[in-house]
Amino acid sequence: MLKVEQINNVLKELCYNTKPFNLSFGDFGFFASRSSVKALWIGISEGIQQLMSLHKEIDKSLIPLGFPKEKRKFVPHITIAQDLIFKCDFSIIKEAIGTPNVETIHIDSLYLFKSEQVENKRIYTKISEYKLLGTNKP
Repeated sequence: MLKVEQINNVLKELCYNTKPFNLSFGDFGFFASRSSVKALWIGISEGIQQLMSLHKEIDKSLIPLGFPKEKRKFVPHITIAQDLIFKCDFSIIKEAIGTPNVETIHIDSLYLFKSEQVENKRIYTKISEYKLLGTNKP
């Protein structure tokens, strides 16, 4: 069986047992490299427990398929920019922008994406979609 088929089977079962949930967003944050901001993001403020639980289950379920457990800390976020160089401290920019105003979103599906580098650009291609059904959980 191909890895994608195995992943599909795992994710279908997990999503069958996971209820849909809502995500609300918080403040800006960033991942830094030595000379620039690697990624600017908006953090999750509500729904984080459901998202982290789903992440943990996916991580654990993929280990038997040969995928090692992720060693980096999971920081739920939405990336809004990458590879930035600011001409002033980010706190000044953050103060000027203020708090992000992003509407709450309803999460009722999970998607499997293929990620690849094409001509120095990150390309994401959707492979599969899984509906969150929450059938076996109270």
